[in-house]
Amino acid sequence: MQKVIFTLLLTTFPILYSPNNVLSSPEKIPEQYLHFDQQKTSLIKDSAGFFDGVKFQITNAYPRLTHADHQIEKINNALDTHYKNWNSMTIFTIDAGIWKNLNDYFKADLLAVLSSGAIKDRGESYFNTPTKFRQGYDVLILTSNLYYYPLSYQKDSRLIDPFVGLGVSYTFVREETTVKINNKYVKDKMHSIYYDNGMGSRFLAGVDLNFQSHWSMSVIGIYSWNRVKGEAKVHATEGLRINGKRIDHDIHTNTDFQLGGNEKMDIDFGGPSISLILNYKF
Repeated sequence: MQKVIFTLLLTTFPILYSPNNVLSSPEKIPEQYLHFDQQKTSLIKDSAGFFDGVKFQITNAYPRLTHADHQIEKINNALDTHYKNWNSMTIFTIDAGIWKNLNDYFKADLLAVLSSGAIKDRGESYFNTPTKFRQGYDVLILTSNLYYYPLSYQKDSRLIDPFVGLGVSYTFVREETTVKINNKYVKDKMHSIYYDNGMGSRFLAGVDLNFQSHWSMSVIGIYSWNRVKGEAKVHATEGLRINGKRIDHDIHTNTDFQLGGNEKMDIDFGGPSISLILNYKF
């Protein structure tokens, strides 16, 4: 019996304590087993992608449609109507975007800004002719901003984190004006539509309120330089009917009623504004 046990020990000892045996020393255990948790954590972090978070914001806007106010004034003078203008309008934009921490002091984002507004009115022209007026615009602004955090953005213990920033934007504009005239003798629709685009810039200053590890709020004051200028055609006889008979001739004019003239367009989305932002960190 002793001889058998001795033989077994001689046989298993080289296997158990061989330098190539994984169980003989911890340093021979493969790295993926020793550091599995670290690798798993790294994979989870990388799964969020290139960007570090998303943001949703609302911004007040005061679009200065200078040409639009002039258009309305000319229409009122020509038709003896009293349509209201854009001077008293306050419009809010809805913005969404993604952001990235570049280092402890700098952050960048990319935003899509949507803005839409319209004026609708009714009136009476000469000889008690009913009229309808609508003027509206739709805007998409793509904006990229660079933020600087002088107190270091990455310190999670900081509740209030001030910053300043600079940004550039590219604006796509669509504007449409329609005036309808309708009585028992004449029915007509004056119509103009305008598409254009242009570059802009902005300066920003604000604070982040870091109330939770993943959620924060920001309040930003913005001053923008963003103006789009161009020309549009006014179709003065689109849908013209006289005594019920369709007149298929498009008279191209402007609101000064100069035949063949183009209407000068000037849409200014620049000036001061304030944004309230909700941020989520991946």
